[in-house]
Amino acid sequence: MTHGNFSEKKVWKVFREKSSNTMIFSYKNEFLKKHKKPKYQELIFPVILEQKKSGLEILVKSEELKSIKSVEDLIEILSVKLI
Repeated sequence: MTHGNFSEKKVWKVFREKSSNTMIFSYKNEFLKKHKKPKYQELIFPVILEQKKSGLEILVKSEELKSIKSVEDLIEILSVKLI
């Protein structure tokens, strides 16, 4: 959704670079290898997580991500949830 065939979509890149939030992207297998706690192993992917003092928490669930039709919709959702 955030990338075309060969590169990151411009609208996403602008959003990501202007965001005050640090964004880290991981493949499922890399994430699960790094995060061994059962609560992370039980996550349904894809998912967007947010770092809190207590650890990683779900920001956007898999079901919601699957319903998003465009990168613009994703940006709108993240803009609201990351306030």
